[in-house]
Amino acid sequence: MYDAGLVVNEGISDNDMITSFQKIDETDAKLIDLLEQNGRTSNRELAHQLDISEKSVATRLKSLVDSHKIKISAIVDIHAAGYDLILTIGVRTNSRYTRKVAEELAKIDEVISIVLMAGEYNIEMMLISPDHLVLHNFVTKKLSKLKGIESLSVGLALQVEKFQTNWAPHFSYTDLKIFDKSLSEFDNVNKNIIKELWNDARTSFQSIANKLSLSEATVRMRVRKMCANKNIKITAMTNMSFHQAGLVAFLSINIFDNVQERILDRLQKFVFVRFLAVVLGRCDILAVVLVKDPLELSRIIEKINNVPGINNITVAQGLESIKYDPRWTRIV
Repeated sequence: MYDAGLVVNEGISDNDMITSFQKIDETDAKLIDLLEQNGRTSNRELAHQLDISEKSVATRLKSLVDSHKIKISAIVDIHAAGYDLILTIGVRTNSRYTRKVAEELAKIDEVISIVLMAGEYNIEMMLISPDHLVLHNFVTKKLSKLKGIESLSVGLALQVEKFQTNWAPHFSYTDLKIFDKSLSEFDNVNKNIIKELWNDARTSFQSIANKLSLSEATVRMRVRKMCANKNIKITAMTNMSFHQAGLVAFLSINIFDNVQERILDRLQKFVFVRFLAVVLGRCDILAVVLVKDPLELSRIIEKINNVPGINNITVAQGLESIKYDPRWTRIV
């Protein structure tokens, strides 16, 4: 165990984060860490890295997947999928309508995250858009018609420094209709391959090839190219419901002039910072952190407050995740 508020991730991986939240088998934690780095690492290589047998690797991996503690999946770069704009929006609602508003927002394909909040805003929402025209239509034709919304605080992510989606509150996903209609770097063949990797990213390339009437070499080549170009990454995602990592907080950070890069470099090293971006609008920098409890959150905030150049921090604590799809990310 270690003090969450005092640790940065230099030489520290997410298996430390896993074991800090819940005592699990150290070998399983190391296995998950290796699979987060590359979800298609062979059982032979995993066995070599862990100094155990291939049979033991296979048994452990099957147990983790079958119990829904982890899922091996492809994650897709938002920009590569044709969505150039990432926005974070604080939504203030009439308290009587908060949950209904959140549920209605969750039905919108472009909305990839909805969290009920305690703080200035009742809802924190993240959405993606291919361009400003589509975004304008979203705000004027969809958001404006939802009963119960009183005001919005919009932040446009200008520079995403960190976007880790390998921890998720659940693995129940809806079909990504916006992926099918996106004007992206992916042709239809690549899109179909990615959909198979969403189901089971460790399935054999030959199995995918048989399903899609392709050659095994074609599937292998395309997956390797998409990974090399940082269009996708194949990784292990950990189910938060099996751990005590249940507290999400949004930190709106304002800074003094000429210190942005130094602050970003410092903040992105904190293990518990899962999303970090320079924002136009609501604040200078937005950080989303994942912690065990309010005590750890207070320690992290104290540590961040001591970073030179930070003017002030506004903290909002998440209460409940209504929608979250970890298949979307920025691979930086």
